[in-house]
Amino acid sequence: MQKLWINGQRQSDLQGKHCNAFDRGMAYGDGVFATMCIDSHGQIQFLETHIQRLTQAAFRLQIKVDDQFWSPSPLLIEHLKKIALQYPSQGLKLLISRGVGGRGYQAPDSSSVTELVSTFSLPELYINWQKQGIKLQSSEIKLAKQPILAGMKHLNRLEQVMIKSQPLNEGFQDWLVMDTDDMVIESSMANIFFHDGDKWSTPCLSQSGVSGVMREQVIQQLLESGEHVEVLSIPKEKIKLMQHAFITNSLMGVVDIVQVDDMTLAKSPITEMLRSQLGVSL
Repeated sequence: MQKLWINGQRQSDLQGKHCNAFDRGMAYGDGVFATMCIDSHGQIQFLETHIQRLTQAAFRLQIKVDDQFWSPSPLLIEHLKKIALQYPSQGLKLLISRGVGGRGYQAPDSSSVTELVSTFSLPELYINWQKQGIKLQSSEIKLAKQPILAGMKHLNRLEQVMIKSQPLNEGFQDWLVMDTDDMVIESSMANIFFHDGDKWSTPCLSQSGVSGVMREQVIQQLLESGEHVEVLSIPKEKIKLMQHAFITNSLMGVVDIVQVDDMTLAKSPITEMLRSQLGVSL
């Protein structure tokens, strides 16, 4: 069952104080969010990195409170930790919107930021995905290039909604998503890594896509393990040269890709190592 807190106040069965109908997050998708995993001990995995990414996104979007760029208060951090202790082995979402104000698209100079915290059950299918791997089908819908927003997990997720609305062929679990230049960017919900027999590579996200917290952790762990890792543009046709691949996000951890369209891929022994070292085995 989902639980919700608005600006620190628990909403019992979603009754009581609701978000303002004129909130800019609702009207324009004006804000950012983070999706985190609470481990079995009630600790939020990689909390500091999630908070750093949200703070950087608020700076990029120029979300200010009393002439200062938004950053989480110690009270909010403590609130998140208390919630996590109550709901171990669940997902936690922190959403930040610019709140109410401004005129049309024009944002106010100082925002009445809305902070939404919610918890939810982790999808059970992620356990099977870690064991068996997944199959990706190429999406016909492409990601637009917009460097101002690239990398951020902002509230404008219409591209992902449209990608997910496509019917997958039987046996496939998710989409391989390219940009309008047919460069591989990500899956519909996760970052992606490839191995060509010599090195690991992950797509450059300077023009589109979401730079996930787990992606950052995986890159760091691979480098510490002596692996060669490159961040670069990967044309779709280069996939046929790859031997291994996996996807990552904060909820599913690290999951092997065993097939892309009609091309099969072998599982990599490194994925289990990453799950163990990062503490993300389900």
